[in-house]
Amino acid sequence: MCADTWPSYTGSARKASELILRSIKCFEDTAYGKTKIFIRSPQTLTLLEQARSAKLPQVVLTIQRVSSTLGPHTIIASHTHTLTHSHNCSLTHSQPHTLTQL
Repeated sequence: MCADTWPSYTGSARKASELILRSIKCFEDTAYGKTKIFIRSPQTLTLLEQARSAKLPQVVLTIQRVSSTLGPHTIIASHTHTLTHSHNCSLTHSQPHTLTQL
């Protein structure tokens, strides 16, 4: 979702999260637990969703490019995540999960 983490990133997941949140200027509105990021305001969740939506066409093109090089019998499986904010805001998105060669 930001130039520092896309299309490839080799650092930790926490550092990638920090870079993404800094790129949309929302780092101060979050707190880190051991395995989760806590978002204080629904506006930050909205900004994250907008950033994801803006990047999605580029992600799709990359997946299509990779799929075309793998061959016609490749399945790209995806699953849907639903995130619910404590203020009853709901966010649903799909993301690529696995590549399976048939």
